[in-house]
Amino acid sequence: MPPDAVPGLPDAEYLVLSSRLIPGMDGGYTIATLARARQLAGAGVADGAGPQLLTFDPGSVADHAAHRRTFAEQGRW
Repeated sequence: MPPDAVPGLPDAEYLVLSSRLIPGMDGGYTIATLARARQLAGAGVADGAGPQLLTFDPGSVADHAAHRRTFAEQGRW
């Protein structure tokens, strides 16, 4: 395969499972996880919407809404 011929991603449903994604916590883990999701979106996953993100943590609905707002304000979502 020529070096400039990059194969596309397989046609699949992409899902990211995480213990938690909280702005300002977990150091590089949160940043890296969201960066990978943006890369997958850029590669056309879910017609450019990116993978589904599912977190497992004890936060409330209000906590998660606040986290999403913060990520959006930071340009990470």
